[in-house]
Amino acid sequence: MTSARLFFGSNIRFLRERRRLTQEDFAEQLGVTRVKLAAIEAGRTENPSAVDLIKFSDFFGLSIDNLFRIDLRGVGELPLRELEAGNQLYMKGTNLRVLAISTDKANKENVEYVPVKAKAGYRSGYANPEFIASLPKFSVPGLPQTGTFRMFPTTGDSMLPVPEGADVICRYVEDWTA
Repeated sequence: MTSARLFFGSNIRFLRERRRLTQEDFAEQLGVTRVKLAAIEAGRTENPSAVDLIKFSDFFGLSIDNLFRIDLRGVGELPLRELEAGNQLYMKGTNLRVLAISTDKANKENVEYVPVKAKAGYRSGYANPEFIASLPKFSVPGLPQTGTFRMFPTTGDSMLPVPEGADVICRYVEDWTA
């Protein structure tokens, strides 16, 4: 079995420089020494501590897995922002995506009301099962029997011709480019 290529050190340096932070400033913000940070960035620290991994992950808003496995220097700005928003670039299997849903007692999917104003997109992090479980749920007559739906309030004019303050029901689609 070949060993996996790891990008942790180079990714930390890339992300630090992307934010225009010196090693000294960044180390201070994380609560680590500059010497430790320099060793990590240079790849001289083979096994950073779990506490340090969490500090880096939290600071950059990226999963530890992404910090290790993806060479972020080769990722464009838009995909990098998607990663920072909690979305995954590379799925395993057959492009598996998990969408949290809730069902009624008859096992029919509910429509969840997401109290996040829709601005031509769905905010990341709101597919969390605990979040979905906390939302108001109901059935809407006339909706197709199959599919996953969410309801959002709108704001501004980003969804014209839908007026501001309206509620929109959206259907999850596997591939919106098809």
